[in-house]
Amino acid sequence: MKSLIQILVKLAILACIVAGVALIVRNLPDTKTEPQEVAQPEELANPKAQALRKHLLAYNRPARVEIINLTQRFAGDVEEIKKMTLPLNQDSKFYVRIQFFTDETDPAAPLVAQMRFLDIKNDNLLKEESINLE
Repeated sequence: MKSLIQILVKLAILACIVAGVALIVRNLPDTKTEPQEVAQPEELANPKAQALRKHLLAYNRPARVEIINLTQRFAGDVEEIKKMTLPLNQDSKFYVRIQFFTDETDPAAPLVAQMRFLDIKNDNLLKEESINLE
């Protein structure tokens, strides 16, 4: 009798764990999709802008993209990146804030793009990634 109760309790615990994992997986924000190609008026000449655009197209369309430049050394590259167009969706539940920075004292330091995917309603961080644009 005692072993039967232990087995039932173990099965109940296992069922709760499986249900909890299923709920967590189901409620994760779906930010990754297949890359969506959008007609670009002109080909981007800057390889940093091309790399960033390719990386951002791997995600669903955000509601907006905010760009913050924290570097003086790559100011020209950041201005070219600001001119590129990305597909947007006003009904999206997230937006992207991109901060560009580098080590100004090291001439070999790359330009880093820190991308924060934020909830449109309450600015909660959904995901954060950083890529080197060199």
